[in-house]
Amino acid sequence: MAFVCDNFGECSSRGGVAPDGPGRLVALQGSVGRNGTNLQNDVSAVQDALNQVDAVNGGPIPSLRVDGFIWPKTIGAIERFQKVQFPDKFPDGKMDPGQRTVGRLNDLLNANQPVASSSGSSFEAFSPSGGINASGLVPISATTTNDQIALAERLAEDAERRIAAALNRLNRASTALAKKVRTPAEVILVREIDWHFKAGADTNPISHMSKISFIFATMLTAVREQNLGIRTLFKAGTHPDPTAIAAAELGGFSSLQQNERFIIITPQFRTQSSGVIVHELAHFCGGNKSSGKDVVHRASPAPVPNGTRKEDGSTNYRDMPPFHARTNVFSYQIYCFPEAPEFKVPATF
Repeated sequence: MAFVCDNFGECSSRGGVAPDGPGRLVALQGSVGRNGTNLQNDVSAVQDALNQVDAVNGGPIPSLRVDGFIWPKTIGAIERFQKVQFPDKFPDGKMDPGQRTVGRLNDLLNANQPVASSSGSSFEAFSPSGGINASGLVPISATTTNDQIALAERLAEDAERRIAAALNRLNRASTALAKKVRTPAEVILVREIDWHFKAGADTNPISHMSKISFIFATMLTAVREQNLGIRTLFKAGTHPDPTAIAAAELGGFSSLQQNERFIIITPQFRTQSSGVIVHELAHFCGGNKSSGKDVVHRASPAPVPNGTRKEDGSTNYRDMPPFHARTNVFSYQIYCFPEAPEFKVPATF
């Protein structure tokens, strides 16, 4: 299970097939393309999937031969797809597991609707006519449905259980952190918080963990209020970024602005994982933009074992400094999913 989010704080889950989409997802075991791992099954899956994409959306011209070998034409096809779908990004000719390019490819396979791009911006939309307007964009005519809001509400119930379990484990780990002699179970708990939150690297690890516990407790309060009917957490809305299935204002839970006190569910919301809810709650319940303590995209734990630096970070996941780990949305998210491969602490850490 990998959690992939764009540069605006919106999370797209790549963990399963969209419930109302007929396509099949590309689930890569390794990277495909220039300087990639290029396992034969992965390459074949990418070649076959790209052939299903219309030319207007960046599909190959002509179609690729599906043979599992990474020929220059396949790398060129990946670059073409990236140029069309992400016109503001430099194409690297590679698809990494759980990252933006394969995520967009999966969105197209499962949406069963056209997506078009123009220079500088792109919008995912569900157009009844399938037509493209004069600007080259598919007209945005869809709105978030009641079923999508209901799905978010169901996922919030699982998110509450996961956050509660994570907070319990975190508090036990913090208690163990203060001990000079630890049981084997406590050693594991401390290694987990050292890995995900860099507790041992902080000059005051107890204070460091107290601040993290506070954010988790606030996340639990927010989602519990939603589940008990005390507060409406979700609101229908849209976002110009086509990968956004949900969005939250940084520190919105404590905002005095009424329009910021919601998590936005977009018309693209299709997921069976509560990871997106946990992710947005971490943004929502951290500090606001002016606090300097906002929970943002520092580093992702994928791919294991070192992870990847994100736009608000300075290092990969392994090498994050304590403050970055404390304000990293992926740390909060993955700590709620101990069954995920990305949660596991590397043996050499």
